[in-house]
Amino acid sequence: MLKFSLRSKFVKLAFIASLGFAVSACKEDLYTKMTESEANEMLSVLLRNNVDATRTVTKEGLSVLKVETSQRSEAIELLKSKGYPKQVFSSLCDTFKSNGFVASPTEERARLACANNDEASKSVMKIQGVISARVLTVMPKNDPFKLERSEGSASVIVQHDAGTDMTALKPMIRMTVANSIEGLTYDKVSVGFTPVESNKDDLLASRMAASAISTEFYAYIIAGIMAFIGLGVLLAGRVSELLTKTGAGKLLSGKNFEAFPTSQANKLSAAE
Repeated sequence: MLKFSLRSKFVKLAFIASLGFAVSACKEDLYTKMTESEANEMLSVLLRNNVDATRTVTKEGLSVLKVETSQRSEAIELLKSKGYPKQVFSSLCDTFKSNGFVASPTEERARLACANNDEASKSVMKIQGVISARVLTVMPKNDPFKLERSEGSASVIVQHDAGTDMTALKPMIRMTVANSIEGLTYDKVSVGFTPVESNKDDLLASRMAASAISTEFYAYIIAGIMAFIGLGVLLAGRVSELLTKTGAGKLLSGKNFEAFPTSQANKLSAAE
């Protein structure tokens, strides 16, 4: 009776785990092959609007956004209203990727400009209050045989915390960019600011998004282990029943072996 009770408990646990695994499997891919930052932004929007969504990562390091099948249409319309997924533009770095061949002067200049833009952007992002920055430079091709030389120019777009006054930091940004790129002067650098409102709900959603992957990962592991244990218990119970029906269980247990009768033992001794 005790064994049967324990077996029933294991079966119930296995059933609950299998049910949880089946429920978690109801999520389907909404968007794939996404960058981590954009996937987290989209996940934050969905969680703030009570859409059950998670983010997983592929072997290639790309993010996959998953939602409940019943909320798929709602999730698409919600993200569309917020401008997601964002349009992907090819950059100068993508256009002039190194292909292993000898680069032309135009390709070399383009790669140099791309590298300068990236380094200048990183330098600006080190300034306190700056959330993100993008630097675009235009460096003219000057003829060394001409006396007159054209000056380059740069445009800087800065996203910053709305609570930070960036007016006093504008000269620092212009100086940082001008000193980062050869041939660029201070007065040829223009800076534009875009404030970003900070929200406590956004912070909470971001934390939920960051923990969504690990939570789902451990849920799958636990569900798999419980299902495996439940299957093992069921198989063991079935084998035990078969052995009992065939009588093999009694033979293996050794509990039903009776003592050898004395009379038969004496007869065998006399015969020998």
